[in-house]
Formats: sequence, structure tokens, C-alpha cells
Amino acid sequence: MTNLDILLGHSPSLEQLQDSSDALENRIIVLEEERILIRVRLIDARRERLDIQRAIVAHPCYQR
Repeated sequence: MTNLDILLGHSPSLEQLQDSSDALENRIIVLEEERILIRVRLIDARRERLDIQRAIVAHPCYQR
């Protein structure tokens, strides 16, 4: 069932609606998993940045 079918007045079957609903639910799950992975990468990047900042501050050039 395409948007064109709907515009032409063709009604989707219950099975087509269920398939579309299932596909959307699966896509939502994939997007949520991707969002979690992105957050984990962001946290890792922030930790790495802090490690670099600590290393810079600990360098003998900065010791007084």
C-alpha cells in the first residue's frame, strides 16, 4: 500500500496496517538502540577528553 493508493481511495487491509505498524515498531527499536550507542560513544569521548586534560595539567611544564 503506497500513499498513492491511499490518495486514490484504496483502503489498506488490516494485514497491511499491521505489517506497517510492526515495521514502524521495529524501526523505533533500532533508532532507540542507535541513540543508546551514540550516548555511550559521547560518554567515552568525554572521558577521553578529561584524560587528555589531566595529562596536560600533570605535564612537568605546568608544574610550579
